[in-house]
Amino acid sequence: MPQLRTEDLSSAQDGAGAAVSRQITALTVDFWNTLFGNANGARRDRDRRAALTAELEVVGFSVEQERLTSAARGAMTFFEHHWLANRRTPGPRELVGVMVDELGVQLPDAALDRVATTFAEGVLEHPPNLLPGAREALESLHGHVRFALISDTAFSPGRVLRELMEREGIACFFSGFVFSDETGAAKPEPAAFHGALEQLGVGAAEAAHIGDIERTDIRGARTVGMQAILYRNEQHRHVLAEDTTEADTVVEHWSQVAELLRAASSRASVRRSGAALDPVSLRGGGAEGARCGQGLG
Repeated sequence: MPQLRTEDLSSAQDGAGAAVSRQITALTVDFWNTLFGNANGARRDRDRRAALTAELEVVGFSVEQERLTSAARGAMTFFEHHWLANRRTPGPRELVGVMVDELGVQLPDAALDRVATTFAEGVLEHPPNLLPGAREALESLHGHVRFALISDTAFSPGRVLRELMEREGIACFFSGFVFSDETGAAKPEPAAFHGALEQLGVGAAEAAHIGDIERTDIRGARTVGMQAILYRNEQHRHVLAEDTTEADTVVEHWSQVAELLRAASSRASVRRSGAALDPVSLRGGGAEGARCGQGLG
């Protein structure tokens, strides 16, 4: 198992693991490149291009793949501007519209809706992968730590990501879901984190957030008073990931998350139960955790 690694970059002054010194009863989790990777991305892209190309041909517009690639880049530039500058995440219908505008053509609303549906549901047809150790960590902590998901969405809206998690058998581990397309607030907007904390019924001082992007996950969590855990895995690294961090702790594998929370529990008094998390019970998660973790496939 990879060794726990804590980087002394801001508040972590007392050595490995010391930054997460408070009792953590809840963990909020980022979706992309933290909980799920990007497996089958090429297949999703192929189907999305095919759906858009088919609708363009209906109106007599033939498009080369190079132009589609350029239009897709334009849509992502549009997305990143609104995401990072305005803390709003355009959804599949809006992004498909941007692509069509980039191509200089018009499509009927019904056609745009059909293409947007293909874009949105691509992760169900060709699902991404759960990152290594994630299922096991959720199972082992289930019943001891409460989980909520906080996701900035793009082509894949919250309703689809929620269904994907249900198919994978992990939605039942989560007591709350915050998707930017449903709330209108993207990280690091405090409302995204406060919404998750409210669903969990805990205060920021009792919670930590784990994510892979400094400017959205880490800064957002720290702004509202949560502990911040940077998930850094070079195989699943977002293009906006930074080399330096203000996170309290850095992990490289999900197996380290349970270890980290056990260590924090052993150092801090447990406000609710009066006892530290049981290292033995955390190894397996019990029968309830095992049933919950069974996917539909």
